Amino acid sequence: MAVLALVSACAVVPEPVTPAETQTRRAEFREMLAEQPRPEAAVTLHEAIARALRYNLSSRVKEVERQLAENRLDASFWTMLPKTMGSASQTSRSNTQASSSKSVNTGVQSLETSTSQDSDHREADLKVSWNILDFGVSYFTSRQMANQTLVAEERRKKVVQQLINDVRDAYWKAVAAERLLDRIEDTLDKVRTAIAKAETIEETRAQKPVEILNYQRDLYSKLLQLQGLRRTLVASKYDLAKMMNLPPSQPFKVVIPDQPPTLPPLGVDVATLEEQALNQRSELIEESLQERIAADEVRKAIARMFPGIEFSSSVNVSSNSYLLNKQWFESSAKLTWNIVSLLSGWDDIEQAEKQKLLVSVRRQTVGMAVLGQVNIAFMDYREAEDAFRTATRIQTINERIEEHKQREAVSLNMGELELIQMQLNTLLAQMKKDEQYAQLQNSLGRLAISVGEDPFYGINDQSDLDELVKSVAEREKPGLRGTGSLGRPGSPDR
Repeated sequence: MAVLALVSACAVVPEPVTPAETQTRRAEFREMLAEQPRPEAAVTLHEAIARALRYNLSSRVKEVERQLAENRLDASFWTMLPKTMGSASQTSRSNTQASSSKSVNTGVQSLETSTSQDSDHREADLKVSWNILDFGVSYFTSRQMANQTLVAEERRKKVVQQLINDVRDAYWKAVAAERLLDRIEDTLDKVRTAIAKAETIEETRAQKPVEILNYQRDLYSKLLQLQGLRRTLVASKYDLAKMMNLPPSQPFKVVIPDQPPTLPPLGVDVATLEEQALNQRSELIEESLQERIAADEVRKAIARMFPGIEFSSSVNVSSNSYLLNKQWFESSAKLTWNIVSLLSGWDDIEQAEKQKLLVSVRRQTVGMAVLGQVNIAFMDYREAEDAFRTATRIQTINERIEEHKQREAVSLNMGELELIQMQLNTLLAQMKKDEQYAQLQNSLGRLAISVGEDPFYGINDQSDLDELVKSVAEREKPGLRGTGSLGRPGSPDR
């Protein structure tokens, strides 16, 4: 009953998250946000990239995974060392351990009852053993872990590349928001004023009901369109804040360029980009590393088929007074051979060989996909260039139309709806131009990702934020590193 009561008391039952744990989680979240300095001035593109590199949680996760892979590699070193074990014991008996013996032939007792061990005695030993088979398997496992560390680094680089491209896209959309939000608010005020006047006219019946209702419907349509534009622009700033790991409620501004943005130079053909992609893409490098891992798995399967040879040595000490030598050194060699491993080893080798072949075929498949991505990204960039030029031309025409309409409005007594429509068209054209420029930057970023360019490789993203901003600005200088063929630094020498 006592045992049953003890086991029942140790039974595990589900426990919901306590308020204290919830409070701790909230405190950790607040502490995480408090570590990040708030923007004191308008955020530049370089600062946005630096903040994303320093504080973005997605990149932090991949960094921790990379560090974990390195720790596993460090830990695997110890598995190759000889096993060293120490033991100590204290033995006490309530009576003397004694025995006698008898002749096997006659059955007569040959010795009187005797003992060779104290009732209370202590023993200790230190033993070192080394199995050659275990060492070989551990060596290949360590090599696999070393390659897994490189795989984790390639995956982290890929996440950082995508993050920086998303920051660029969100930044230029935030620039459009910063540029247009005030103008949208002014136009919204004009629309609301016109709606109020229209409702007054309807109440006084100064115009035909159908005409004034059509007028109100058109005004509300413009109001809805403007509200949609405002929502889109405001959301773009939230996207940028999320990538920089700023609280959504944290207000900030972005730097608006004084001059209209210019097209980034490309100056490279698609064949050169394909060659760069085959040399630099993280996915291809990862598949090559996976092939190494698969090859070492074959070697491990072969090694397990061999017999294990174990050498051991120990130093022993005992307090037993009956022993002639209370301290002694002992060594041994042992040969073991697992027959089942010998029989199943061929199946293991065949499976490992097929895994190696699978990795090789998969690498070729990824290579073809990479070439396709490069060509699609190259085409998308060219299309984005044309779309940006078209949007720029439309925006220029709308500005000229607005100038003419503003002059005509005074002399021809133009209606409010037409003026609002004119201003809305100009806003839409400006927004479309900014969107197309953001799309152009995004296309350029996707092209850089498709060829595996990594201008921020090796940058210390744990340094002071101001220093990190300077490093990002330095890496952004075209032609500084690599070919700079995409208007940005190329990948560093590996």
